[in-house]
Amino acid sequence: MLDDSGSFMAYAIRHAMQAVQIFRACMKTSGVSRWINDPFCIEVLEHVHAARAAAACDLARVTRDLLTVTTPNRHFPVIGHDTALPFCHMLPIPLRDRYAARFNRQRRQESNLFWSAHELHVCLSDFERVSRFLNFPNYRAYRRANSAESGQANPLSVPIGVRAKRVFYGVARLAGKYSDFILPNLASTYRRRNVGH
Repeated sequence: MLDDSGSFMAYAIRHAMQAVQIFRACMKTSGVSRWINDPFCIEVLEHVHAARAAAACDLARVTRDLLTVTTPNRHFPVIGHDTALPFCHMLPIPLRDRYAARFNRQRRQESNLFWSAHELHVCLSDFERVSRFLNFPNYRAYRRANSAESGQANPLSVPIGVRAKRVFYGVARLAGKYSDFILPNLASTYRRRNVGH
């Protein structure tokens, strides 16, 4: 994953466990003198179970400047990345298994350990969150990037789920830099506070 110059090469990885294995290999081979310029850690951290804090700390340790992370927000009531059953991810794993089986979703119950915004911020304490709405500088930039979704002439022709998401995100934007505490995903971009290593 590291080329000769130390920059990160992004690859699409279908299964999260493959991503975890590659991530761990990068961390082992990187050493303190090797840096990843601007890594993306997309929907991986929740799959690193026992060593989750260590994995996040290792990712922070080898990041030179910018770090982009996405992982579902543990405090959001429904996580589509898992069973999509309300509050299922908050239960102890044996109860999650029974809850998922009851609604025929046991295949989606992967025993993920989701993060809270606070836990992620603690692990990335050497970094400042520079995105203010998901991975975007602000809500307006998010809306511009998603303009194809909002390009419908008649607002009533937009599906109810999309309208509800727009309303929720519009309210969440009022939290400003704290929006990650209430959004369904902790998608954020961080910048190392002291880049001059």
